Parts: sequence; structure tokens; C-alpha cells
Amino acid sequence: MKSRNSVPTVKRWLSVLLIGIFLISHLVQADEAVSFEQYRENYRAQVRKHPTDLKRHRALIAQAYRDNQLQVPIAIYEDSYRRNPDHPVVLYVLGYTYLVEGSEGSLARAEPLLQRAAEIQPDSADILAALGLAYLKRGKAEKGLPLLQKVLTLNPNFNQAILALARYYQENHQYTDALSYYRRSLEIDNRSAKVHLETAKIYQALQDYKNGVLHAREATRRDKKSGEAYYLLGQLYALQGEADKAIGAYQRGREYDPQNTEARYRLAQIFLDQNNGRYAVLSVRSALAAEPAYADLADRLKGVGIAEAAEVITRILEERPGNPGLQLFLGKLRLKFGDTAEARKHLEIARELEPENSEVRTELGKVYESQNQPELAAREYQEAVTLGSAEELPLKRLAETYLQEGKEDLFLDTVNRLFAINPKYPDLQSAAGRIYLRRSREAARAEERLQADKYAALALDHYDMAAKLEPGNAGYQLQLANLYASQNKLKALTIFEDAIALDPGNPAAYYSRAKFMLQYRFGVDKALLYSIEDVLADLQKAIELKPDYAEAYSALGLAYERAGQPQNAMTAYQKAVQLNPNDIQAHGFLGHWYKSQGEYFKAIHSFRQVAESRPDDVAALKGFAFLTLMHNEATGWKDAQKALKRLLELQPEDPEVLMNYGYTLYLEKRYPEAIEYYLRSVKLDPDNAQTHFNLALAYELIKDKDKARTEWQRVIELDYNGRYADVAIERLASLGGE
Repeated sequence: MKSRNSVPTVKRWLSVLLIGIFLISHLVQADEAVSFEQYRENYRAQVRKHPTDLKRHRALIAQAYRDNQLQVPIAIYEDSYRRNPDHPVVLYVLGYTYLVEGSEGSLARAEPLLQRAAEIQPDSADILAALGLAYLKRGKAEKGLPLLQKVLTLNPNFNQAILALARYYQENHQYTDALSYYRRSLEIDNRSAKVHLETAKIYQALQDYKNGVLHAREATRRDKKSGEAYYLLGQLYALQGEADKAIGAYQRGREYDPQNTEARYRLAQIFLDQNNGRYAVLSVRSALAAEPAYADLADRLKGVGIAEAAEVITRILEERPGNPGLQLFLGKLRLKFGDTAEARKHLEIARELEPENSEVRTELGKVYESQNQPELAAREYQEAVTLGSAEELPLKRLAETYLQEGKEDLFLDTVNRLFAINPKYPDLQSAAGRIYLRRSREAARAEERLQADKYAALALDHYDMAAKLEPGNAGYQLQLANLYASQNKLKALTIFEDAIALDPGNPAAYYSRAKFMLQYRFGVDKALLYSIEDVLADLQKAIELKPDYAEAYSALGLAYERAGQPQNAMTAYQKAVQLNPNDIQAHGFLGHWYKSQGEYFKAIHSFRQVAESRPDDVAALKGFAFLTLMHNEATGWKDAQKALKRLLELQPEDPEVLMNYGYTLYLEKRYPEAIEYYLRSVKLDPDNAQTHFNLALAYELIKDKDKARTEWQRVIELDYNGRYADVAIERLASLGGE
């Protein structure tokens, strides 16, 4: 039976609550005149009403944050923590309050509190979500992401965890992943203006302006005084070419956020990109009018056209150069007019004034590229993407740079961001497919099946997209066909036919189709579906087009094997190894062929090639070791010993391997050890005359005549009319045996 103190009683819960542990969502709004003591009393009063609702706790902390009174819950919960240091709710609410405060020091305090709470209640979605968010805020995504995913297994509708994941992916510019979580959040609760606003920003980054408008409008409906939402709505209208609607939305935005000049410059950039000079100038004029340092100059742009505006803005910046938005606008305008030198000057000033502006970096990249300075351009594009640019050009250029430099992870990260905006780059789709396919094969070799399947699916997606984007590209069709072939899918054959029709002079297409037909099997008996004649015809065509096609000769050898034509197979395999000395499949066949023909040294060479490449190939290891001991003992027995040692690891109970390994020890004059292996072999295969023969010789050399006589007698019994018996009779006579 548990003690009365092992679980908090109702009275203990209430006593903790009375000193201010718990929170609710609707704290009386406090203005600046409310004192700390007044706010604390209100807080405590609300605590008593709803003692156990953690959702209300979070809402109350959020209200205190908005009221700039977060020191109140911190003080209350610190006091509770001193009294109840191991109470999970106390740990949670104090840790969560520090989490909301958000400074580096507060986050450092929040983490151990939430960790301790999670140790006490490891299946609490509330606690795990807060801890996961704390990890993310402290840059520990490798800890935070799995925790938030665990929360969603405990409670799939835990919106705080969903939004934490959405915002993490948004901040890391993984817009497709972010959007999936924002959608999931809105399915649970679509009332939040903030979530609609953030979702609209994601759609803007993905260039889906129609859906962006829908969510921005919903944000303004949910929060009619959000200047940020109106400004974003205006930008989205402008990006759709609806200038009048954009201006209307901005007019509403100025009612609630009149000093936001950054938004006005952003609208001016959009109009400039769309060649709407009139509205671009109006937007710049509006931005200047809102800046105290430039308001007296705004009327200089009254009634001027875009060309004249360039000269007016130039004079303004000569007088007052410290305006990054205006420098960027003029730089873009000069670039449109083809004056790259002037554009570069103004954009470099803008970069100096505002180094974290991704649009400035992108425009500078364009200038450097036009001036044939690719290294400078690449640097700016990289900075633009790092800063969160969702523009196609820097993403495309950076992806191409990473691909050229062999930085595969960076290439994939960048190109996936590009594809989320615009997937219509078949060359980059194909490159991504190649990388994922290679990684799939590497994972398969490492026996990481799930990872191999994941990479294979990604490779297929990218190859399929490349082929769809350029259906007339035989290379893309062939890549796709080969991938389907590697997955043993019949669909491969149709695509091979398309590739051949598009490029009938490509030997690789015939070879790949033949290889697929040669390997594809079906049914319980795994029968070949296609005729060997079709396979041979394709391979012969491939060799006709490319006479030095080593892989085709190797496949031809296999086809002849399947057709029951060993002589032709041998000829094809010989040609294959002539062109590619490392062709293991060919060497495997040739080793057995040469052995059957009595060409033992050639057989030894081929078996060695296979064994070195495939250290687990038992047949090759045996072929090499046994033939070496039989026909090249003097110079090759040590190599044979190494092969036999590997065989013992693979097949420790193989009597033939044990006997031959014992023989190498015999050659090394390690007679007692040789006898040990011979005896193990005899135990497994007691009627092998050769093993008894070797054992008798070894006993003689250690001067154990009695055992030697016994073994010689056994040899005579087993091989009465054979070559071993003749020697055994002589040796037995010399030892005085019958």
C-alpha cells in the first residue's frame, strides 16, 4: 500500500494552488498604471478559479507577457518552486514562463526545469511540448524535433507542438514542411489571425499568391487592426498584378501601422519588378513621407515618371545616402536601365547599410553575374539563400554551384527549396535523382533497408519529374527506366522502348533493356519472362554500336550461359575481362571454365580476382585456395592459407577446408597444429583417405609412430587400389607395420 504522502492529496493540490501555482487565460487586462502588487493579486485570484487547466496556464502567461508583467508569474512560481521543487506542475509552469520570456538566460533556466518535469511525467504532452520548444529555441533541433513528434503521437491535435514544428521549418526556410504543419494547425483551430498571417507568408515564399491572399484576408478578418496583415495582403495583390487592390490594402495598413516604411519600400520593389513604374514611384514617395529624415523630400517625386524618378532619387541620396530601402530601389532601377556600374554602386551601399537583406544580396548577385564575376555572384547568392531568400535565381545558381563543387547535402537542401517554388528544372531534378539513387544503393549495401527504400522513392520522384518535364529527352527516359528496372518493375520495359525510339543510336539503352530482360523473373519458379533470343539481339546491337562495351560483353556471357552455350559464354567473358580486368562476374565464370579445361593457372588468377573483390564468396575462395595448393604450392601456399582462414570464418565445420588449412600449417612446419585441424576434419568426414594420409605424415614428423601406423593402415583400407594406398604400404613397411 502506498503511503499517504506518496501521491499529492486534493488538499495538498489546493494548498499549492492557493500560493499561486496555476494560471488561466483571461486575466483582467492591465494597463501601465497597474502596480506589480495589484497585478499579482489579480493573478492569484484567477489562479484559485481554475487550478488544473494547463491550457489556461499558458494563456495567462501569454497575457502577462502582453501586459509587460511577466515578472509577476515568475515571482509567484519561483516562490512555489522553492516550496515544491519536485512538483511536475510547478516545474512546468515556471519553466514555461521562462520559455515565454525567451531571453538566452531565461531559456537556460527553462531547460533544466522542463527536463526535470519530463523525468517525473514522461508521457505529458504539455511538458514534452514545452521541453521540445525550449530545445529548438536553444539550437538543439536534434533533441527538440523528436520530442515534438512524440507529443503528436501522444496527442495528434496538440496545436502548440504543431505550431512549434511549423515555425521551426519556416525559420529554416523549409517551406513545404512548414506549410503542412500550418495546414494541420488550421484544421484544428482556424481562428488565429497570427497563424493565418504566417501561413500567408509561406504561400508568398512558395509563389502561391492566390492561397496567400485567402489567408492574408482571413488574418485581417480575424484581426481588423493588424497593419502587418494588410501590408502582406497588399503585397500579395501586387504580386498577382492587382495594383489597385494592393494600394487599397496598404491604405488600411497605414491606419494601424503608419510608421512602417519597410513595407512601403517592399511594395515599391514589387511594382518595379512588374514594370509598373507609376505605382512604384507612388510607393517610394509614400515611404519617404513616412520617414522623418526624408519626409521633406517626398514631394520631389510628385508627378514624375520612372525615368525622371531615377534622377530625383539619385540627387536625394547624394544629399542623404543612409537609406537602405531607397538605395536598393535605385540599384534595381539602374539595373533595369542597363547601367550596371551605377546599380552596383547603390546596391553595395545598400548591402553595407543592411547586410541581412536577402533581396539586396540577390540583386548584387545579378550585377556581379552580368559583369562576369561568378565568384562574387555565387557569394551573394549564397548569402541571399542563407538569409531566407525564396527567389528562384539565387536558389538555382547556388544549387548549380553546390552540385559543381560536389557538396551534395547542401545541393539537396537548396534544390528542394527551389523545387518547392518551381520544380521545372529537369537537369537539377535528374541530378537530385542520381544522388538519391546512389545513396539508396549505399544504404542497401549497409543493410539499412528503410533508408534505402526512402532514398529510392526520392530518386524515382526526381527522375520521373525530369522525364515528364522533357519527354523528348532520351537520357532522362533511360534514367527513369533503369530505376524502374532496379525495382524489378515491368513498367521499365515500356520506358526503355521510349528511350530507344528517341535515340536509336544509344548503345546504353539496348544494353539496359537486355539486362532487365535477362534478370526479370516471375512466378513461383522465378522463370525468365523474355526470350534469350531477344536479349542476345539487344546485346549484339549494343556491341555493334560500341565495340568496346565491356558491360555488354559481360551480359552477353551471362546470356549465353542461360542459353546453354558455354563456349560462346567463355568467348564473351574473355572479351569482357580484356576490356575490364575487374569484371568479377566474368572472372567467376572463367575460373570454373578454366578449371574444367585444365588451365589451372588461369583459373587461379580468375578465382583470385573474385575472392579479392568478394571476400565472402565461398566458391571463389575454395577455387583459389584448393587449386593453388594443388598446382602452385611452392609460391602460393601462403596466399592460399589466407583464403582458407577466411573460409574457416565462413564455414568452420567444412572438413575439406579444415584439411587444407591443416596442410598449410604442415607446410609451415607447425605439425601439432596441423594435426589438430586434420583431426577436426576426420571427425566430420571419417572416410577421406587424403586427410588420413596427411595425418599419418604429420604423426611421423612428430615421432609418434604408433599413431602414424594406425593412420597408414586406415589409408590402405579407404584407398586400397589408389595412389594413396601405394605410398601407405611403403611407409607402413618402413615403420615395421603389417
